[in-house]
Amino acid sequence: MGLSEGDFDKISAIWMLASYDQDAIITYEGIKHRLEIPVDDARRLVESRPELFSPVIAEGWLDHWKEWVKKGRHYPGWVLEEKKQEKPLKR
Repeated sequence: MGLSEGDFDKISAIWMLASYDQDAIITYEGIKHRLEIPVDDARRLVESRPELFSPVIAEGWLDHWKEWVKKGRHYPGWVLEEKKQEKPLKR
């Protein structure tokens, strides 16, 4: 399946997030939250351009990122949005 003109706009937007965001790690959920692109569509677009996006991350870098998120409460927007929508447990 080929890419449409709109797909190239979306790929450009994803690339901008991945390249210029304060956080060098971008997730499909983050793309969905910030660009309103469904996860399956984002995955298809990212996979169509392997020269732009690395599908893997070094384990040490990921561990460092997780620690940075937890310690500084730098939670991605989509995580904060999910936390808002969670219903408190009834006791």
